[in-house]
Formats: sequence, C-alpha cells, structure tokens
Amino acid sequence: MTAMSLNIVSVAVAEATLPRDGVLAPDEKLVITWGGTSPNGIASQTVTVDGLAIKAIAGPYGGRYYSCKIGTWPTGVHTYVVSFDRLDRRKFQQHWHVYRRRCGV
Repeated sequence: MTAMSLNIVSVAVAEATLPRDGVLAPDEKLVITWGGTSPNGIASQTVTVDGLAIKAIAGPYGGRYYSCKIGTWPTGVHTYVVSFDRLDRRKFQQHWHVYRRRCGV
C-alpha cells in the first residue's frame, strides 16, 4: 500500500451548537469533521488536539465521513492531527485559531 492509497479530505473545525456565526470562541463547543477513504478499508483512526487524544469518534456517515466533539478551547492557536492507521500511517495535521469575542458581540 502506498501513502497515496489512503486519503484524508475535507477536514474542518466548526461550532458544534447553534447559533453558528463562523467565529470559534473560547466559550463554544467545537467539532472536527473529515472524510477518509482507503481501497483496503480503514483499520482504526485517532484524533489529537494539542497532543491530547480525543476518544469518541463518530461515523462513518455515508461510508466515508467522520466527526468528533472536541469541547471548548482557550483563545489562541491549536493543532489537531487526524490519523488513519494502515500500513502507511497516513496523517493530516493543521492549526486553527480560537478568537476572543469583541465586547458586545
């Protein structure tokens, strides 16, 4: 199996509850969503945020989409890593920002 045979796509961090305004704030619960495919299936997967393992991964939905609630995070830059464990141990890593809300918003 080559690294190109397993794909992690469409990864996003979003607000987990309504109403959503597109601003990730420290008082909001967040969720990570992603898609994953492999011609030989996906044996297991892990998600970490700032090095902490997130245990409850939901899915697949529609055969390829997953999500996990990651709770609230303080203002600042955070890093998540989505890993699918196969022979090639494919990983996707990205940063996201949590912003402090302006007064009155």
